[in-house]
Amino acid sequence: MFQLTVWSLPSLAAMLLTAAVAREVRRNASVAGAPALLALAGCVFLWSLGQFLGTLTTDLDAKLLASKLQYPGIAGLAVTWIAFALTYARRPVRLGRGLLALLCAVPAATVALAWSNGLHGAMWADARLVEADGKRGMVMVVFTQPSYPLVFKIVRDHFAPGKKIGREHVLSQYRLVFNHDRVGRLIDAQEYRHLEFDRKRFDEKLVAELEAECGRSVRVDANRVLVQHCFVQRRVRPLDLYLREAPDDHAEAMVLDYGQAIKDLARSNLFPGDLFLKNFGVTRSRRCVFYDYDEVSLITDLNFRRVPAARSEEEEFADQPWYPVERGDVFPEHFPRFIDLSPGHRELFAQAHGDLFEPDWWRELQASLRQNPAGDVRPYPGSARLVQAH
Repeated sequence: MFQLTVWSLPSLAAMLLTAAVAREVRRNASVAGAPALLALAGCVFLWSLGQFLGTLTTDLDAKLLASKLQYPGIAGLAVTWIAFALTYARRPVRLGRGLLALLCAVPAATVALAWSNGLHGAMWADARLVEADGKRGMVMVVFTQPSYPLVFKIVRDHFAPGKKIGREHVLSQYRLVFNHDRVGRLIDAQEYRHLEFDRKRFDEKLVAELEAECGRSVRVDANRVLVQHCFVQRRVRPLDLYLREAPDDHAEAMVLDYGQAIKDLARSNLFPGDLFLKNFGVTRSRRCVFYDYDEVSLITDLNFRRVPAARSEEEEFADQPWYPVERGDVFPEHFPRFIDLSPGHRELFAQAHGDLFEPDWWRELQASLRQNPAGDVRPYPGSARLVQAH
């Protein structure tokens, strides 16, 4: 599908400017370095042309073709720039055939890889849309493209039995986050409607799940997948996967940042609700963030209680609580059940953030938030504070 957007203008301007430069160079062809500068301008023009053509279409095949068109220009820039710098400065260095071949080897290999990508996938990963990494969501179907930095989240028509909420509740939770101070711990979510995708770019298993689970928001025909409503978020690595994959020192640092993320959210008057690792993620800068908003609540709306002592062994080992639980009741002493860390990481977490398991910590925070709703969340660790001389 053809489109013309504001993003087409920079590459179009670059093309026009490069063409003007090339025209001026041709008028002064006798000046030292003119042939090399003309070749350099040609590379920039080809790069800009490919970028421009890529902005004019929504078809993925056409975009990949436009990207391939850019690579001769991109790869040729280094060689033509060196040639121009040497000839314009009249340096006594001759670009013999051997040196020229050596300079062209890497750019030529890059162009060859780009144009043969369909055979090996070394330049661009599989362009199909697939289900995102991580545990299957109970509320959302989440999919992405492996080389794409974003994920698409579509609300399921029916939730798993453990979720006692509905579609409108989920949408209202996202609206709450939209208008809340995210303090660097909540991934921004953009709401989109009426998106159209090429069906052949979808993994068939994903298409089947969308048809079965998201019929209210997705329509599939022979050639297209039409998404009536979805949220788009930055893609991060789920925390449970990160802790299994990362080196020990990085994993331990992230366990500590996980606890700090919970505290930062709490100090901004937001309770995550679900503390499972799968609901948190790790950014490229190794910062722990939260991205599952269907259970969030305001801290000031909750009642943090201590678990009453059992009056008998039957009560202590009963399947159901022996005490009444009202809507909004939260029992911090039960948090360790939901923080699914390994034994070593669990001990590290308890040493640094064991106060999260105490109702008094949450009650004191509630009182502070009622007096000062803005809260106090610093966007940097305590070690980064400047020490003032007295």
